[in-house]
Amino acid sequence: MRTIVAIGGGEIGGSIFDKEHKIIGFHDIETTKIDQEIIKLSQKKTPNTLFIPTASWDNPGYCASFQKQYGEILGCKVKDLLLLSAPSKEKIKTAILEADIIYVGGGNTQFMLETWKKFGLLPLLRKAYEKGTILSGLSAGATCWFEKSSTDSFLTKEDKTDFEKAKEKLAIMDGLGYLEGIICPHYLKEAYRRPAFLYQMKNINLKGYGVDNNAALVFIDEQLKGIIKSAPMAKAFEIFSNNGIVTEKELIL
Repeated sequence: MRTIVAIGGGEIGGSIFDKEHKIIGFHDIETTKIDQEIIKLSQKKTPNTLFIPTASWDNPGYCASFQKQYGEILGCKVKDLLLLSAPSKEKIKTAILEADIIYVGGGNTQFMLETWKKFGLLPLLRKAYEKGTILSGLSAGATCWFEKSSTDSFLTKEDKTDFEKAKEKLAIMDGLGYLEGIICPHYLKEAYRRPAFLYQMKNINLKGYGVDNNAALVFIDEQLKGIIKSAPMAKAFEIFSNNGIVTEKELIL
């Protein structure tokens, strides 16, 4: 089976920084139920799990949080693929093709995809997907698998507080196209996302998905088969556009 788990957002225990960028604590882990289901889908007790944190510029704190969650707590064999350290082609190939689960972290989608192309990841990821490796990820790591995604990679902090700016600058980005449609992460968590995405959808002739933090869509052989929630109020939606009229339907599977 070809499996993708797309997580709208949520904390995996990452670092909390002060104004001087010193670590002063850690976020709670919010995605455990989703993480457990990803591991179950591998049908292995201790799956080889590859974390690709390119979108966060290979943030070491993010890597440590993932290692703790998937390694120490959930019992996987975890490796990181840190592209910014320029690993060899053979090391990249081995890491991707030996993985039972590939988990892509959140961050800047545009930077991530450009870096993947530079290092030749695209055919390797496709090969892994076709042979049954579970592809998963959060935010940028979820949206990359679709035809297109709604990304805030080009917004400033000020833009995110102003709907009029956000709706114009929230960008539509091409993804890898493993899954049909367009997706928007953090759908309810970040106040500007939902109204800006619904505005965008007026001119998009694709099925849309709005996925909240702590919600994940499960696709088997490119068909939506389920939703996993790690918080009771987390939601996901299908969005359709017909002649500029946008409709939204909560997904309950």
